[in-house]
Amino acid sequence: MLRNSPISQMFVAGYTELAKLASDEALRGDREGNLANIERALRRAQTVETTKLEAMVPFLATTGSSAPFIGLFGTVMGILFAFLDIAPDPNGPAKPAAATLTTVGPHIAEALFATAIGLVAAIPAVMAYNYFTRRIRVLRSEMDTFEQDYLNIIKRHFLR
Repeated sequence: MLRNSPISQMFVAGYTELAKLASDEALRGDREGNLANIERALRRAQTVETTKLEAMVPFLATTGSSAPFIGLFGTVMGILFAFLDIAPDPNGPAKPAAATLTTVGPHIAEALFATAIGLVAAIPAVMAYNYFTRRIRVLRSEMDTFEQDYLNIIKRHFLR
C-alpha cells in the first residue's frame, strides 16, 4: 500500500535524482544546482500524483451540481403531463373539468420520483466531492511537508 502512495512516489523521484547526481563526477561540486534538480524532481512527482488524485473529482462535482436539475426537469415533465391529462382535448370527447387523483396521481408520482432520483444521485456525489477534496488538500500539505523535510535531509547529509 505504501509502495504506491503519493509520498513514496515523491521519495523515489527524489532518491533517483540524488543517485544520478551522486554518480556524475561533474555535478558533485554544484551544490545549489544539485539541490534545485532534486527539488524539481520532487515537484514533478508531486504534480503527477496530485493529477492522479484529482482525476475523478470533476465528475463528482458535475454529478452533484447537475443531478438536481435533471430531477427538476423530470418533475416539470411529470407536472406538465398531469396538466395535459386534465386539459380538454379539442379533437376528442369532452373530459370532466375537475381533476381527480386518478387522473393526476400517476404523473405527480412520476414527478416526485424524478425529484428523488436527482437527489439520490446528487447528495452522495456532493458528500464524496467534499470528502475527497479535503483529503487531497491534506495530502498535498503532507507532500509539501515531505518535500521540505527531504530537502533538509539532503542538505545536511549529502550536499555538504
